[in-house]
Amino acid sequence: MRRIVMILAMVMAGVAWAAAATTSYNELKIKAERFFEQREWASASAMYDLMLDREPKVAETYGHAIVAAGMRDDSQDQLRLMREATLAYVSFDSVFNEVERVSFSLGKTDLYEDFLLMVKAKDPWMTRTIDQRLMAYYSFRRNPERTVEYARIMLEGMPDDVGYLASLAQGQAGLGHWNDALATWKRILEIDPVNYDALLEIGNYNYMQWEQDPGCGECRAEALNAFDQAQQIQATPYVAQMMERLEGLKK
Repeated sequence: MRRIVMILAMVMAGVAWAAAATTSYNELKIKAERFFEQREWASASAMYDLMLDREPKVAETYGHAIVAAGMRDDSQDQLRLMREATLAYVSFDSVFNEVERVSFSLGKTDLYEDFLLMVKAKDPWMTRTIDQRLMAYYSFRRNPERTVEYARIMLEGMPDDVGYLASLAQGQAGLGHWNDALATWKRILEIDPVNYDALLEIGNYNYMQWEQDPGCGECRAEALNAFDQAQQIQATPYVAQMMERLEGLKK
């Protein structure tokens, strides 16, 4: 039954293709958007292909076309579109951005992940860029194991990159590996002594340790030191309140 439906959809798409040959670009766009909204993926794909024939440098169109192909489980078409975008000198980052935006708007975040993994496997020369995007994706999805995995991959090439280290620490904390996370935040401060986020994380970690064990003078001192440095960089009521609690002025 599903195969029959797909055949009918492709026939309808072919009719739409023929009718669209003399249609203006803006009219094609309106039809493509309507098909996409109605989730008529084959027809939407046909319209996007016509649009790209006329305007082959529009990243937004590639993004929608790739997502429509993904909704049809057609990874080969997705790869074709990605390669055509590259040949048209469209920034692959802009295409990835559009695929991410459109797939997320549909609530299909896994489509974006699957697309990245597929392109990485088929076109290994994009590996570095895709690994960076996978790291950001897994961080967003709160998948600490994968975040740590891809942060380590990125750090192999740039071991002192503060952004990658921050993602690594986030993943380590998410796994409950607090000692590792603390060591990574301290590593960030070795590279960037005024890194506000790392100072806050160290302050918060030691504050929690002190709350659990008020007799831990070292925890209290490290938390106070981190919060004091953070407050000098960017004063906030939150940090001031935490320092007051540590100093015993507010219980």
